[in-house]
Amino acid sequence: MNTRLLPDACAVIWVAGNRPIAKGARDGIAGALEVDEPVFVSPNILIASSFLPGAYPDDPADRIIAAAAREYDCRVVTRDRWLLDYAESGCHQALAC
Repeated sequence: MNTRLLPDACAVIWVAGNRPIAKGARDGIAGALEVDEPVFVSPNILIASSFLPGAYPDDPADRIIAAAAREYDCRVVTRDRWLLDYAESGCHQALAC
């Protein structure tokens, strides 16, 4: 399983605040700490966020996160229902936190 993670804002807030997160997300984050490969939002990702396959939301931040996850083959760490549902449709990978 891919260890590159892309946390969305809610995941960062929950982890930074020492709030409880799902065991799978906690284990994934622990494994990803050894991976030192940053994810950059390039112009190509911004363009790709406008042409995602399937149903996508109006929220541009969620679209950019999904496009970056697809481009870099990352798992999105999130509680965002749309990002989790989009992962279940096979468009990217996700870990529920």
